Amino acid sequence: MQVDRPSPQTNITEKIIRAHSENLIRLFFGLSCLATLLVLVLAGVGLNRVLSNMVIKLAENEAVAVSQSILRLEGFLLVNQNRRGEEELTLPHSRLQQFDQRMKNLLSPFDILKIKVFSPEWMILYSTDHQIIGQIDFGNQRLNNALAGNNDSRLETKEMVLDLDLEEKFNVDVVEAYIPIRSHQGKVIGSFEIYRDVTPYREEILEAVITSILLLGILLAFALAAAGNVFSRKIRAMQKLLNRMSDLTSVDPLTGLTDRLHAIEHAETEMARYLHQEPSRRQVFSLVMVDIDHFKGFNEIHGMAIGDQILRLTGELLDSLRRPFDFIGRWGGDRFFLLFPDCNSQQALTRAEEIRKSVENAPFEVDGGMHKVTVSIGIGSAQISDTQMNEVLKRADLALYAAKQSGRNRSISQQTMPANSAHLDEGKLS
Repeated sequence: MQVDRPSPQTNITEKIIRAHSENLIRLFFGLSCLATLLVLVLAGVGLNRVLSNMVIKLAENEAVAVSQSILRLEGFLLVNQNRRGEEELTLPHSRLQQFDQRMKNLLSPFDILKIKVFSPEWMILYSTDHQIIGQIDFGNQRLNNALAGNNDSRLETKEMVLDLDLEEKFNVDVVEAYIPIRSHQGKVIGSFEIYRDVTPYREEILEAVITSILLLGILLAFALAAAGNVFSRKIRAMQKLLNRMSDLTSVDPLTGLTDRLHAIEHAETEMARYLHQEPSRRQVFSLVMVDIDHFKGFNEIHGMAIGDQILRLTGELLDSLRRPFDFIGRWGGDRFFLLFPDCNSQQALTRAEEIRKSVENAPFEVDGGMHKVTVSIGIGSAQISDTQMNEVLKRADLALYAAKQSGRNRSISQQTMPANSAHLDEGKLS
């Protein structure tokens, strides 16, 4: 039966569903890859920031430890009492060389590149770069933050910086930390600015980020592959379901043939293909209407149940007689619709006669009884002047009416139609 053999219209529907399914799968994988890339980028940026903050915090803690060590070991050179008995920062010129040497010995193991000591008035009391001693760093908000009692650290890349030996170092990652200096009573009496060289961490951070991103990428790839596999299976299952639903909605439930609506759609598609060709190279197609003779009376005599079986058996026989590329459908009632691609009027008439004789000679056995069935066939073929499918369909209808008026059980095409049938209109067709 036709229900077991996909019709051309069904094939078109399947192609459309398959194309949409494949587009949906490609969209899923495209968006998944884009989301994965975005996750990896964000993860890389986030991990780099986390590791950088860890380096900053580590350098800040070391800067605090260094400043405390300076005050504990060298405070006698740097912290003095004023006349009011309050502690304050002073570094007489006579102590500068001694303090400078002791600073270099103390700071070199900690990768400290530079140190500054500020008074509460923003003056540089000491620096490993002697040229800036005595300068005022007014307006430095980070220094103000330290003088307010807060640690202030930041990671920066310096194109060039002088180390403790005043040698130039280029492209250096530095944590610049401002650390408050407190008196024994807890009062802020100045600030240290300490440059900590963290360049060696750069490659370690980069390596850690790359390794982590690669591992995350592998995990996401496996997860994406698994999700994609499940998604593809679900899409294909849905595709089969949609194909099945399409088949069910396009199939006549009694005969298993394509219904009238989809038969019209297929005819329109064939007409569009015909009109798309060059007029001189068009391949003519034919529409064939097959009507069971005296079917109304047959129902009245034998009952509709027997009539339905006759309709079903007739549909099966017509379906078995068609070529693989022909189209068949139930037009409605006791009428069937055939479309012969690349078949002119004479060829269609020859094939229609073969079908008519096969039906006439076929044994129709229903509920133990044998029934004789004949059909009338009308043929309409496409013409150069046609612009719509309805023009071809109307000729097939007129030819069918002529066949029935001529005594039934015969095939008539538009060329063999009697002259007195030309005035018939669609309102008189039955």
